[in-house]
Amino acid sequence: MPTSVCKKSLSGACSPLRAEVSPRWTRIRRLHMWSGHSARARRARLLLERLETRELLSGYQPTAVEQLFLEELNDARANPAAYGASIGLDLSTVAPAQPLAFNTELIQAARLHSQDMNARGYFSHVTPEGLDPGARISQAGFFWNGWGESIAGGSVFPNPSDALSALIIDNGIPDLGHRRQLLAIDAAFQTQNQVGVGILQNGTGPLTNYYTIDTASSPGPGAPGFLTGVVFNDANGNGKYDLGEGLGGVTITVNGTPTFATWASGGYAIALAAGTYTVTASGPGLPAPITQTVTLGGSNVRLNFTPSSITYIRDFYQTILGRQGSPAEVNSCLPALQVFGPAGVASLFEHSQEARDRDVRSWYVTYLGRRAANGEELGWVNALVAGLPEDSALAGILGSDEFYHRAGTLSSSGTGDQRYIRALYSVLLNRTGSAGDVASWVVTLGSLGRQSVALHFLHSMEYRCDQVVVYYASILNRPSAPSSAEIMSWAGSNLDLVTIRVCFESSHEYYMNG
Repeated sequence: MPTSVCKKSLSGACSPLRAEVSPRWTRIRRLHMWSGHSARARRARLLLERLETRELLSGYQPTAVEQLFLEELNDARANPAAYGASIGLDLSTVAPAQPLAFNTELIQAARLHSQDMNARGYFSHVTPEGLDPGARISQAGFFWNGWGESIAGGSVFPNPSDALSALIIDNGIPDLGHRRQLLAIDAAFQTQNQVGVGILQNGTGPLTNYYTIDTASSPGPGAPGFLTGVVFNDANGNGKYDLGEGLGGVTITVNGTPTFATWASGGYAIALAAGTYTVTASGPGLPAPITQTVTLGGSNVRLNFTPSSITYIRDFYQTILGRQGSPAEVNSCLPALQVFGPAGVASLFEHSQEARDRDVRSWYVTYLGRRAANGEELGWVNALVAGLPEDSALAGILGSDEFYHRAGTLSSSGTGDQRYIRALYSVLLNRTGSAGDVASWVVTLGSLGRQSVALHFLHSMEYRCDQVVVYYASILNRPSAPSSAEIMSWAGSNLDLVTIRVCFESSHEYYMNG
């Protein structure tokens, strides 16, 4: 059964494309995309208005499900390669695009179309009366000079993430029109900075679930950019917006002017001229106001607020860098948290120059018995930042002549090699090696060398188990020892110790302890 896709060019010509798909699949999943452009559009005025004059110009607010769809779409636009990897698609050549801002008139156009398709049992960009997306968007009150629309329907789309991934993958669509619209791959879509999402779930229509995504641009020059985002309580600690987490009625203040009260979904969108702004979120669900500084150029900027974000970043400074982060430092990390999530930011901290410098300096004290001097640690620090594995760097220090000679002072008997092996048992495994084990390693030492032997100790299950126990205490603040199963699940994995630390630092348990 053929599925048609209609794409309107900037000149207004409509060229239908057809793609053959499985009849069975067509019954449960359909995807269409169409775009248009018009030179006839009314110029919009850009004002920073007070809250009372910014009340909704339309009665259509985003639902929590629609807000979730937009958050996931904006995540994909911010980092196409990472999103592609999460759905098994190579998007490494797709450039990041500006975030889309909700427009209530576009929400109206999109939602009414999804409802209409469900109610009257059709699936098309054009209504039975002949209204195309441009007409429907205009009918909702939005003045546009360019628009794009994707629609999806099917019982296989119970969740927003399912529909979004299907649209981005665009299986069976030769021109990949949905992907090009939603990720703003084509130049025509890159200026479309506003969106309406209309989602109808569990409907009575033949496709059960209906999705309409209308993107559009206002006329320029002087068309506004938008500060947009969502205020939410990150209850599960994943750094992302989830259903039930939105905080409605929160006041967004821009440069001292109360400008927007968040929708029930937690979302907001504020038209702003280019410039630098101090933005504060305050009100229900926030124990204290959250203030950030943001700069708008010619594109939209996304700024999410969550009361746990600041605590999260502060904890990273304390746990990973061993110090308190200044308010400016903490605020500067918040945008990265919403783009990369807790694991991504924890990894950035762990691999930072400051963290690596702290690690190497601690190794000098612990294993060489002295402080690093005259910048001698910089070679190791720079190598780690450049990608040298942590265990290789530590093995280099443990295999050095300096550690070998120091090992001779840690034991009162035996050859130099015997004392060296005993020192590895002592400093890495915190125990005394048996005479047989020491003798065996001395033989191995002669063939492999000190650095390779040290690396064997660092890769041993005993050392990894000991380190995991340390992480449970120092990172998660566990009052009691972890179970053997917990220890082995990490120590027996193929993850390196830095990655294990990142997993601990981005875990729900760590989040709840903060």
